[in-house]
Amino acid sequence: MNTESSPFHQGEQTVQSRMGVREQAEFLGRRTIRDHMPQQHQAFYQALPYLLVGHVDAAGNPWASWLSHQAQEEDAAVLDVEDARQFSLSLDAVHPMDPLRQALDRPTAVGLLGIDLSNRRRNRMSAVLEPGRTNDKPGRIKAKVRQAFGNCPQYIQTRAVKTRKNWSVAGSTAQSLAALSAAEMALIEASDSFYIASYFDDGGGGGETGADVSHRGGQPGFVRVDDDMTLTIPDFPGNNHFNTLGNIESNGKAGLLFADFASGDLLMLTGDAEVLWDSEETSYFEGAERLWRFKLKSGIRLNGALGIEFDFEQYSPNSLLTGNWAQAKAAEAAAAEQLTWLPYSVERVIEETGQVKSFELMPPAGLAPKFEAGQFLTLRFTVDGEYQVRTYTVSSAPSDRLLRISVKRDGVISSFLHDHVTPNMTIEARAPSGSFVLNKDKPSVFVAAGIGITPMISMIRESLFHGIKHRRAQSMVLFYQVRDESQLAFDQELTDLQAVLGDELRVVTLFSGTPDHDLASYGGYLNRNILKAELPLDDYQFYVCGPTGFMQKAYDSIRSVGVVDSKISAEAFGPASLQRDVDVSTQISVVTADHAVVEFVPSSVEQGWSPQDGNLLDFAEAHGMTPSSGCRAGHCGSCATRVLSGDVVYTQSTTYPVGEGEALICCAVPAKSMESEPLRLDL
Repeated sequence: MNTESSPFHQGEQTVQSRMGVREQAEFLGRRTIRDHMPQQHQAFYQALPYLLVGHVDAAGNPWASWLSHQAQEEDAAVLDVEDARQFSLSLDAVHPMDPLRQALDRPTAVGLLGIDLSNRRRNRMSAVLEPGRTNDKPGRIKAKVRQAFGNCPQYIQTRAVKTRKNWSVAGSTAQSLAALSAAEMALIEASDSFYIASYFDDGGGGGETGADVSHRGGQPGFVRVDDDMTLTIPDFPGNNHFNTLGNIESNGKAGLLFADFASGDLLMLTGDAEVLWDSEETSYFEGAERLWRFKLKSGIRLNGALGIEFDFEQYSPNSLLTGNWAQAKAAEAAAAEQLTWLPYSVERVIEETGQVKSFELMPPAGLAPKFEAGQFLTLRFTVDGEYQVRTYTVSSAPSDRLLRISVKRDGVISSFLHDHVTPNMTIEARAPSGSFVLNKDKPSVFVAAGIGITPMISMIRESLFHGIKHRRAQSMVLFYQVRDESQLAFDQELTDLQAVLGDELRVVTLFSGTPDHDLASYGGYLNRNILKAELPLDDYQFYVCGPTGFMQKAYDSIRSVGVVDSKISAEAFGPASLQRDVDVSTQISVVTADHAVVEFVPSSVEQGWSPQDGNLLDFAEAHGMTPSSGCRAGHCGSCATRVLSGDVVYTQSTTYPVGEGEALICCAVPAKSMESEPLRLDL
């Protein structure tokens, strides 16, 4: 690989190699990082009334700056495009007390981030400010483009943009900071985004050879204030360029900018930075791939610096998939106590049916166990002076505030729970565990009998929550077998879930004690004919839970309709031995691209794809888009998308007949031929 002409410097290449994406990043970088602004980038930058700029001061300290005009000014553009390789910046947009002001009297390398918070679009660029060049526009400084590339909209919260009334930069004040006060700490801890400047020095002179500025976003509390000089920050999955981390690895410096969108204050910090590659804390922070730490050297607070108001609208779907430090702390504490008996408080006892009660439990303060839908809780009781240990499936979802177990009266311990456990009592339990868990990425069929419904309720509830976060629904069918209507547990809850999920959840009830029943239900036992009648063709994952005899009959019935063993998950309550008929499913062999560039038109998003990104539907959703989808298995046609140019191949069998020039993106990936040209989709 010829690294001399690489668009990435040595620091970026080192990190890319460490993360195993060096070849992919190089391939994509050479095709998507340009030495000029494409036409759509020119129009985008020209329309923005604000812009983020990163630069390095004479002492080698990076700073992130917010350049801004008021949103409704007649000539609000901060960046004025001359042509694809040249532009100018408005001097009036640079705050009088911003450190960038001191760099405008000499050629200065800068990184630029154009970001539209109203629609989450962003592009990045590196350039050189050239104050010595003749400028026919007073009040502007010319610049020359070095690199320009697009960025996906991950982790950007949307905000409505409008001019701040009665604002003037003359009313803005500044204060220097040697440490963070309580006010600055509060601003940082409440922030759902910030901007980071960094740079790479290749020894060619100036110390600002590779200036850059980038956006970081998450949920409030995703930046941890360790003390008045130190911050710890998660790094979430991105575009695999590793521009910022590559810069930090090369020189250990960064500049941060936090905005108080309500007051218009800006907090500008510069200092030392370090990537924490092997921190154990990473595993407890939802969505984090690694952590990094910032230590303050100096800072400036610009009070009332923004002439624009930004009213919060909604979180990025990607941000909702991440956590915060309070949650990470609780998860770490719970993991440390994984095998410890802890006191859980009984918050509520609910009568589900005449034989089933639910118990809602609150874990000890500061301990929020992470678990997956379908797992069980291990409880310990003292009955007649002796310890008794039992496991009960959690029937609440991981997203619920409380842990709920639902217990059928059937034996000494379950009777003890029914007769003696009441609200405000405490019971001992260990954190949830188990391998019978929900696959959120495939249509699901739940097959339950009696109290075997409990893990299915947890899975359905979690699927609902997951669908809201991802803006995509998971198709589910529940076959629920009981003796008669009096044995139906969670009847109202299932009705409520169906009301919310609509066609995404179908419930088929079977009454084994009644040979004949009304048309809405089945009399008798689950069998092959019922499965064939109720299940449309799809690539389901099956989940089976119930008494021993039911489990085997259900498994055999599912296998009889052609479902392979690997797609049947089973969990028995009580003693059971499921005899499996194991086979090997046939795999489809296709020649896919090892790497490709996918352009979504007219969304103006261009990103690099690799096999690890999965199918094109998953890939589009991961980059902030919300294509239509249904079965996600190539059968319903909901995801059919026009292919403007290029070829795709399918990684599994499909049944929906697509037209010429279309693709089912739920099953499609770029073909091998797409390694030499972009795949363009109408999204």
